[in-house]
Amino acid sequence: MQCREMFSMWRLLSVLGLALTFLEGNVRPAHSQIPSDDLSDIETPLENESVLGRSRPEYDPIGLRLGGFLLFPTVDVGASYDSNVLRTDSDSQHDYIIQMTPRLNLRSNWIRHYLAARASATRYRYSRLSSENRTEWNASAGGRLDILTGFNLAGAASYESTFEDRTSRDQDGAARPTPYTQSGGRAALSYNPGRLGLQLGAEYEHYDYGHTELVPDFGGGERNNDDRNRDVYSMYATALYEFSPGYGAFVRPSFETRDYELNTGRAAGRDSNGFKLDGGVSLLLTRLITGEAYLGYIDYDFEGFEDFSGINYGAALRWYPSELITVHLNASRTPNATTITGASVGDDNYVSVGADYELLRNVIVQGSIAYTDSRFSGTDRHDEDFATQLGLRYLMNRYITANLSVARTTRSSTSASAGFVDNILFVALRGHL
Repeated sequence: MQCREMFSMWRLLSVLGLALTFLEGNVRPAHSQIPSDDLSDIETPLENESVLGRSRPEYDPIGLRLGGFLLFPTVDVGASYDSNVLRTDSDSQHDYIIQMTPRLNLRSNWIRHYLAARASATRYRYSRLSSENRTEWNASAGGRLDILTGFNLAGAASYESTFEDRTSRDQDGAARPTPYTQSGGRAALSYNPGRLGLQLGAEYEHYDYGHTELVPDFGGGERNNDDRNRDVYSMYATALYEFSPGYGAFVRPSFETRDYELNTGRAAGRDSNGFKLDGGVSLLLTRLITGEAYLGYIDYDFEGFEDFSGINYGAALRWYPSELITVHLNASRTPNATTITGASVGDDNYVSVGADYELLRNVIVQGSIAYTDSRFSGTDRHDEDFATQLGLRYLMNRYITANLSVARTTRSSTSASAGFVDNILFVALRGHL
């Protein structure tokens, strides 16, 4: 394989490794947010082979040129109907929601290296349930330094002020969504002089929770969440061997430490140290399939709870059966932090399949199906979430895009009153330059 092709494959591995690390512990079910734009990855430019990623000069935003950078400002205005805002198993409350999201995306336009930043804020306004009104915002920056051919350093830093989704198991008794902030940074150094490659990565995350206002049935008042604040440190190494053009095999050991600021209340005994040892294949066959799939072992030791271990697996694959269709397959097993009494972690086994279809040059149909099996280590609780979504993206011109989607989420649970059914209808207009 030529150096340039090997570099491209290793660059993809770098991005996937960082993305998978960042997503662990932060998986959220789909809800009525405005779809993220195609500049969402701030560490490496998006691949242009996918239906959503490829250039459409007559519809693509031009952006504002700032020296060696391009600035893409957008404003989204959306409206949705939610049939079960509070995600309850009975006496569901529906509502109409208006949301607005201004967003700035800045990216470099250089031949070598890459630098990008983004910032956005979203205001949710409910027609009846004013307790759900909120404003979320986030900012992030990152990039890639091409030191030598096949040798690069990628990294990012981010800060987000947001609220727990109503689908969270930790929202029991909440009169309004719990505010929290998430901040952190990550970096990865990649080196591949030939058929062999090596990547070293590290990440830090900090979670800080505000108080939860409680409904009268839970005693009213506020729940102090200082015992949920935590730091998460992780690092990994990936060794890659390219055994055939477009195919690579890799081994990836990783280590993680979760350190709670308090060792009392719900946090008592939740400090943990864990490791994963995964092996898999990486694919980069242009216009056919890209991504990675792996299988391995996971083990977490907790100070005061039942330890967690077992088979680990994951996949992030993109298949291009034709220029008009892109199929996505994602799967993972993730030990997520939880406050459920007696549980050390939420063992979330997730799989999703989605497709983007270019019906017309400026009309894209999107659909997805996702299933999450959640078991809570140390308890008998078992939840199953099933989500479907169908959407339509209409590129009206280079300045306006329209989005329409319908989504349905169901949860069944062995815990009384924890299940729900929710339906969302969502429409939005995006203005962009």
